[in-house]
Amino acid sequence: MIPPQSSPINWTAVGAIGVITVNITGWIVVHLLTKRREKRRDQETRQHTIESEKTARKRVFIGSLKAWKSEVFSAVHAGAYSIPSEQAYRDGIPKFIDAVELVRDIFDDRQRFDTLTKRVAGLQEKDWNKKQPRDVICGAIDELIQFVEH
Repeated sequence: MIPPQSSPINWTAVGAIGVITVNITGWIVVHLLTKRREKRRDQETRQHTIESEKTARKRVFIGSLKAWKSEVFSAVHAGAYSIPSEQAYRDGIPKFIDAVELVRDIFDDRQRFDTLTKRVAGLQEKDWNKKQPRDVICGAIDELIQFVEH
């Protein structure tokens, strides 16, 4: 029997197929790596946006607390004893409650935040303990500001 003849190898075709395979593989790898990098960058951008938004809401909340505290404090210096400071406090409670709802989700220690906000919103004459109402109110607001800032 006569052995079959093998045809000569076409090295040009083999080289072309190798180049095509390497190019396609390279394109796939680059594409996958680019998508991964873009996804990571998008996540970082989203996280930065969320943190910036939380910081802005905190700043607004702190500003409203300081303004309210100033109203309560200055009411006493307007010449009245305790009634104006108590009235300024009571007038500010609805805005305070609205502001609390806008920032409640920011804090990790929500239980402490809720305790402080309930204390600020729920002060009554019995809490004065023979102290100036303005001092008790401003002290509670200061404690909440301290928590929010840190």
